[in-house]
Amino acid sequence: MFKKDNIWFGSILGLLMPVITFLTVEVFKKDFQIQGKNHLIYILGLVINLILLRLYYGKGKESTARGII
Repeated sequence: MFKKDNIWFGSILGLLMPVITFLTVEVFKKDFQIQGKNHLIYILGLVINLILLRLYYGKGKESTARGII
């Protein structure tokens, strides 16, 4: 469906990964108390996007990385 180096694939990854992170944190929020530090959830989503960005730029897939940005 998507080519491996595609800006649309990167855009979907860039939107989907923070949503998955947020939903995972919300499900397990009762198990580990963040104690009012909700900004950590946003930082975690950003870190995951930065890791994806680094991986795709490292592989030479600039179009996908631009989509993640």
